Amino acid sequence: MRLLPGANKPLADQIPILREHLHMNPILLELLYGLPEMGLPPYYVAGGAIFQTVWNVGLGRRADEGIVDYDIVYWDEDTSYEAEDALINKISTAYPGLTLDIKNSNRVKLWAPQLFGSDVSQSTYTNLEEPFSRYPFTCNCIGVRLEDELVVCAPYGLNDIFSMIIRYNIIRGEKSQQWFMKHKGRKWKRKWPEATII
Repeated sequence: MRLLPGANKPLADQIPILREHLHMNPILLELLYGLPEMGLPPYYVAGGAIFQTVWNVGLGRRADEGIVDYDIVYWDEDTSYEAEDALINKISTAYPGLTLDIKNSNRVKLWAPQLFGSDVSQSTYTNLEEPFSRYPFTCNCIGVRLEDELVVCAPYGLNDIFSMIIRYNIIRGEKSQQWFMKHKGRKWKRKWPEATII
């Protein structure tokens, strides 16, 4: 198991290390400082771009190496396709050239059952933070945004990130485990061979 700086430390000590690592990724830096100026609904920059930046910095790689896209999740009571599409266009126009995956978490209930079938517990979110406990791997159960300080939503803590652990989130059930491991977990392991699959 590869332990990066921050592994096995109290959460209060890990968050400043997380912030320092994220600031080394110029794309994340642009999003963290720019998005608060856009008057968006409550949101987080989330998922792979966060833990992969930490891994890259901890391994001495370029901070944005291997990162495919940047997820922005937000919460809007308006669950119409038109409202989500308008916000996607607004953010994408502000950041041309970036590959962004922008989703209203309150709309997940409209498409998740068709995509994942009955083996999905995340189709009835009640707030923006709830989905983070249901992402497929504990290392990507994280969202951040910048207010006066870095706001971090990480229901399973940060230790799997700093320990480079790819751990399937059992709350999702066994049915989807094989798919996510094949299409996400093992792909990450190929890009970051120092990581450990559990």
